Amino acid sequence: QNQVSWPDGHKMEIFILGVDANHREQGVAKKLVLAAEEYATAQKAQKVIVSTHVAMESVHLFYQKIGYEKMGILHDYYDNGDAVFFQKRVSV
Repeated sequence: QNQVSWPDGHKMEIFILGVDANHREQGVAKKLVLAAEEYATAQKAQKVIVSTHVAMESVHLFYQKIGYEKMGILHDYYDNGDAVFFQKRVSV
């Protein structure tokens, strides 16, 4: 049975990721994302998907820095604006 969460059975999503302000810039987010990628790979996912608010440009840069590619923008995804989606291939 496939436990991967996206309908096509090949992608997993990091739905919410936050780091307390007192612990930012210490590599915590990167460790969490890498752990999620390892889990996704173990579950036979091919890609990991993540979305962020369009205004969170520093978060966009973070994901791009660790290998995520911008997929696109979904307008009015949040009550207060658009979402930017990113993806990263984690296995072949």
